[in-house]
Formats: sequence, structure tokens, C-alpha cells
Amino acid sequence: MRVKYRVAVVNESSLGEVLHMHLSLWNLILVIIALTVLTLVMFALVIWFTPLKNYLPGYNATIREELVSETMRMDSLLNMMRVQQDYVSVIRDIAAGGVESDSIPDLDSLYLVKLEDMKLEASEQTAQFISEYEAAERENLNVFDKATSNDYLPVLSCPVQGVICEPFAETNYYQGVRVQAPAHAHVSAVLSGTVLSVAYSVQHQWMVILLHDGDYVSTYGWLEKPMCRVGDKVKAGSVLGLAGDKPVGLQIWQQGHAVNPESVIAF
Repeated sequence: MRVKYRVAVVNESSLGEVLHMHLSLWNLILVIIALTVLTLVMFALVIWFTPLKNYLPGYNATIREELVSETMRMDSLLNMMRVQQDYVSVIRDIAAGGVESDSIPDLDSLYLVKLEDMKLEASEQTAQFISEYEAAERENLNVFDKATSNDYLPVLSCPVQGVICEPFAETNYYQGVRVQAPAHAHVSAVLSGTVLSVAYSVQHQWMVILLHDGDYVSTYGWLEKPMCRVGDKVKAGSVLGLAGDKPVGLQIWQQGHAVNPESVIAF
């Protein structure tokens, strides 16, 4: 049995049929498909030939970016022109004598005045306190025992960052300190000096010995790898070698007397 559909166009006023046709199921499907395709084509033509296409995502993205960039550049140029015009107008007024000098002092003059006020002579009590303080600090500059040395040794730099695991003791055979440092950490000189020895032994592994001014000697033991040679001139903080798995040993000697490194170095 073949099914047919009757499609009619009715006049709304008279309710009479203006047009009608008989369609089968396949004909109805084809008509619907044709109308759908026609609608899509019409929408595509409207979008393509009208400014609506500019609202499509991704369409003319480069042009839009260039437009924004040029707009920003134009704004910056306009601002620069305004600044230059203001600058030229100020220069013109100054040249014409129409601008009076500012009566308010600038910050530099205020700073100089206040600095001059600060440089007043100290009172008698202040001068006495300063002299006593300087005398006391002058006595504290000598970090060594008076019986050991009367010479002044500059402040020593820390040779390696770590924790002292074996402190200084005169009864200890090593007469130095042992510092537990991270493996492969840099071991540096505590003072400027000359490398006297770079030697390896089973007891101390690699050891570096430096000679400093004032008959001071510093030794650095248990190094994994030396990074200097005999005769090298080094400065305070120059890398002498790398720390190994064992704690780094540090000794400081002055005319044959062992000096406690903890008293002259902030570990």
C-alpha cells in the first residue's frame, strides 16, 4: 500500500485552498532536504556577502591584531606629541621671560640644609663617650692572645659552610677544627697568601698549606680534590679545593703557635 500526503496552502481569510499537491513519503523527505539545503545556502550567502562574516571566530584575526596594534601606536604617538607640545610651550615661555622662578626650595637644597644642621660639633660628654668607645674597640681588634702575638691579623673569611664537629683543643693532636661540610663544597682561603704545599697522604688525604703575611700559616686537610698549585698567589675567598665525605680540617698557626679558628672566623 502506497501512502501519499496531501500538502495544501489555505487562505486564512476565506479558508479556501489556494494550492495543494499530493506527495509520497520519499517526495516529502526530498522536499524537506531541499528546503534545508536552500536555507543553509541562503544563510551562507548572507554571511559571506555582508559584514556579518567579520564576527565569525578566527576570521581576519591577523587584521584585527594589526588594527589593535596600530591603534595603540597611534595613541602613544598622540601622547608623545602632546608632551612635546607642552615642553615646547614651556621652553617658549621661559625664553620669553614669562615664567618666574619657583620660590619653593627643591629637595636637594632641603637635604643639604638638614645635613649641615646634623654636622654640629659634639658636646663634651659625646666627645668623651666617643673617645672611650674607640679606645675599647681598639683593644678588641687584636683577636689573638697577647702572649702569642702582638701583631694584628685581619678578619678571616669562612673557608667552608658547615657545622663544626670537632672543636679546637690544645690537647688534641690536630690542634685545629673539623668542619662537616656538604660533599663537593668549595673550600676557600681564609686570607690572601701563597700556596706552600699541595700534598696527599693517607692520614689527611689532600692537604693544602698557605703562607700569609705576618708569619701566619693555614692548612686545609681532608680535601677530595685540590684546585691550586704550589706557588699560586691566592686571595681571601679563592677556592683551594673541594670537600670530600670526611669533615674538612682547618688549622691556623702563627710563629709556631696554634690559633683557635673559632676565635677569628664566624662559621
